Amino acid sequence: HTRSLCDWSSDVCSSDLTDFSTHGGEDDTFMSDQWLVESDGSDFDASSSRGGGGETRVDISLHEEMTCRFDEMSNTSSLTIVGKVKVKSSAMEAGSSFDLVLDDEEGHIASIELDTTWVTDTTDSYSNLEKGEHIYRIQMPPPQESKSQVATYTCCKSLRRIPLLVQSRVRNAGQYIRVGIKLRANPSNASTLTNMAVIMAVPPSMNGDTVKLSKKGAVWDSLKRIIVWPVQPIKNGESEEVQAQFEFEEYGGGGGGEGNRDIPSFPVLVRCHALDDQLSSVKFGVTDTDNLDVAFRMNLVRSYCVLHRKS
Repeated sequence: HTRSLCDWSSDVCSSDLTDFSTHGGEDDTFMSDQWLVESDGSDFDASSSRGGGGETRVDISLHEEMTCRFDEMSNTSSLTIVGKVKVKSSAMEAGSSFDLVLDDEEGHIASIELDTTWVTDTTDSYSNLEKGEHIYRIQMPPPQESKSQVATYTCCKSLRRIPLLVQSRVRNAGQYIRVGIKLRANPSNASTLTNMAVIMAVPPSMNGDTVKLSKKGAVWDSLKRIIVWPVQPIKNGESEEVQAQFEFEEYGGGGGGEGNRDIPSFPVLVRCHALDDQLSSVKFGVTDTDNLDVAFRMNLVRSYCVLHRKS
């Protein structure tokens, strides 16, 4: 039958479970965090920074990272959002400068750390700024510093935009344990969630050689005792499920029967990425400094990633 007709509250659908041969290979879905930051559109455009009409183009990369943690045992959670700002303009000579305007009208930034090697906060030099506006003087680094991270900021705790809802369910089916993980994209998301993957730790009480999975393409790493599912992109409001079934180690031998077995814990990590979107409402602009008469054109590339941990 069709999996989409199944109720989420029901057991794992047996028709979805297929035998899965185990191996200890490394799945490249889970590379370093730097891969997420530097992938796809969050890289700078390598084309010329000299625009038409004598304009000088400044490339700005804004990448925000959300880390969510939920502890089911203690029913506690935490959420942090960190933004990273990089600049580049190959048409400007090293040592020349421009002003970066940061507009935080909604007050989403709790603190900001500047790379004082290239950045000076000149906000106090201006008396006619709007609420939340800040001016930073950016001195262009030497050519070998092709990408310069000029600022890192942490968002306030009141910013609670959640792009992805993660639900997990563990059921004791006697000889088997069945685990279901459901992902749902926030209907208000402006961009599709991509580069998605789910990683789940498998406790020692489970026999990994007996695992059956609801989707092909998943990887069981017997050495690390984890399962990694690559997940197709999810548009706003859409959902996706991954499921697994295990037998207990040494089922039927020795102590307690089926009803006396404790339900084990399966910690879950979900990672995803979005382009042309951000979590905060921070805006940017560029302008010339007091001693220059240069027309600037800003090219802003925005992205964010989410790391959702549930234990």
